[in-house]
Amino acid sequence: LTTHETVEEIFDLVVLSVGLIPCQDAERLTKLLNIELSDTGFFQTSGKSGLTCKEGIFLAGTAMGPMSIAETIADAGNTASQALKYLNS
Repeated sequence: LTTHETVEEIFDLVVLSVGLIPCQDAERLTKLLNIELSDTGFFQTSGKSGLTCKEGIFLAGTAMGPMSIAETIADAGNTASQALKYLNS
C-alpha cells in the first residue's frame, strides 16, 4: 500500500485493536511471585486456563498475551473457576 493504490478485499473478520505489549514490571513480578515469563514477555501458564508454575497463583486475560475482549472475558471466567476449585480443595 505504499504506492497509495486502492485495494479491495473480502474478509471474514476485521479486528481493530490497540497494540498490546507486556507489562513493564513483568520481570519484577516474576521474581516477586516466583512465576515465569513466556518467550513473548507475557506471563507463562502451565497450559491449563490461568494456572502458573506456582501453586495458588492464577492468571487471566491479557496477562498471558494478546486476546480479544470476548476471549478475555471467557478466560477470566475459566480462571475464576480454576481458582475456586483450588480454594475448595
